[in-house]
Amino acid sequence: MLASKVGCCGLSNSLCHSAVAIHPPHRIYEAGPTGYGLYRQIVELGHDCMVVAPSLVPKRAGDRVKTNRRDAMSLARLHRAGALTAVWVPDEAHEAIRDLVRLAKRPTTR
Repeated sequence: MLASKVGCCGLSNSLCHSAVAIHPPHRIYEAGPTGYGLYRQIVELGHDCMVVAPSLVPKRAGDRVKTNRRDAMSLARLHRAGALTAVWVPDEAHEAIRDLVRLAKRPTTR
C-alpha cells in the first residue's frame, strides 16, 4: 500500500515525521469577527499560533479571487518569507472589557 507509506507532505512517513520534529508546524489565521477563542484553544493545546490582521497581509494587485485553499497557501508562503505581522491577542479580561466599552458606545434605540 503506497498510500500508507506516504505522509501528508508527500514524503515517506518517517521523513515527514522527521521534518515535523525539526520544523514544527505553525498555525496562522486572519483575525475575524469571532474573537480570539480559536487562538486560545490552539495555544492551550501546546501549539504555536499567530493571528494576523487581514489589512496587514500583503496582496498582489488584481488578486481578488478568495478561496480557503488560496488563502492558506498565501499565508504559508508569506509566513515562510517573514512577511506577516502578528497582532496582539488580548487575554479574556481585556477582550471582555473591550466588548463592554463597544457596547456602551453603541447608540441606543427607543
